[in-house]
Amino acid sequence: MFSHLIPDFFWIAAAIEILGLASAMLVRLTEGSPSQAACQAIFFAVMLLVGVASLAALSAGLGHWFVLGSTLAVMVLMATLDFGGRDRAQA
Repeated sequence: MFSHLIPDFFWIAAAIEILGLASAMLVRLTEGSPSQAACQAIFFAVMLLVGVASLAALSAGLGHWFVLGSTLAVMVLMATLDFGGRDRAQA
């Protein structure tokens, strides 16, 4: 039923994944800066987009849902892991 959308959805999903990972990196890089709140808002909007895209791929029976779901998991891990924990504990 949705077989004609598979090539288009592949590129759309790839763009969404890159956007998701880029927004997660942006949140980590702007930590403590004045633009942190704006980057967090962008991150949450893109996280919602990745979640909706993965649900759409799953409901359409496309195989891209797994990669999109993995991107969502990586985004959550990047946002919650504390990469500078050792430096802060010594300060």
